Amino acid sequence: DVRLVHGDELLRVGNLERAIQEYRKCAENPEYKMKATRRLALASFRGGDLQGAFERYRSLPILESEDLERLYD
Repeated sequence: DVRLVHGDELLRVGNLERAIQEYRKCAENPEYKMKATRRLALASFRGGDLQGAFERYRSLPILESEDLERLYD
């Protein structure tokens, strides 16, 4: 959870590269994989990597309404 929160803070201040690093580390843990993948998709979206964001959302087994809104955007 600490890495996810740290990644969130990095994303909030605009440090996308470091946020993505934190989320990737979190995604290695099966317990946090879905949360981290969702955040990786958001970071990719904010960084302009729309294809990367799309691929990450596609890899999620369950999409939430927020995910669908971002995919639509």
